Amino acid sequence: MSERLEAFEGAFLESREFFDGVASGRWAYVDTLSSAFGRSLDHEPEGKRCRFYKSRQSVAGGLDAWPFPRNSPVHARISYSLKWLRSYGLLEHIKSRFYVRRCLATYGLRRGQEGKKMNLVMTQSCFYVLIVGCGTGAVCLILEVLLAHFSCVSSGGAVMGWWLRACSGQV
Repeated sequence: MSERLEAFEGAFLESREFFDGVASGRWAYVDTLSSAFGRSLDHEPEGKRCRFYKSRQSVAGGLDAWPFPRNSPVHARISYSLKWLRSYGLLEHIKSRFYVRRCLATYGLRRGQEGKKMNLVMTQSCFYVLIVGCGTGAVCLILEVLLAHFSCVSSGGAVMGWWLRACSGQV
């Protein structure tokens, strides 16, 4: 085993070449789940077949979590809380929301179809909504100004609040 052991620079372990070797089966990458997941996401192509998977049997979880002594009451309390969260399935629920692989994130591929590309109508629809919103706002502003003008003329300036100052010319 010692003859097959190789040492690499830290930069190589972050490179695409290393993760291609892991994906092809040349190397195995043993690390804590959170950091390994984050590093592999940098090299996972979106919308294509996934190349990196978690092992079926994790050796130990939370290796990078908390450096407490072995019989620490703080460690026991945290351990108890994590076991409680795990027993109710809350940890798996959190992982399912935040540990989403880019290769599985495309809607169409999750259903076994190709993802839909945006066409011209889908792209233009947001601009149509913007134009309708700006047009409605402009019409409301014009109506408000006309209403203010005619209310000053018809009431002779007997309007409450800032309309009184606007009608009397003190603005």
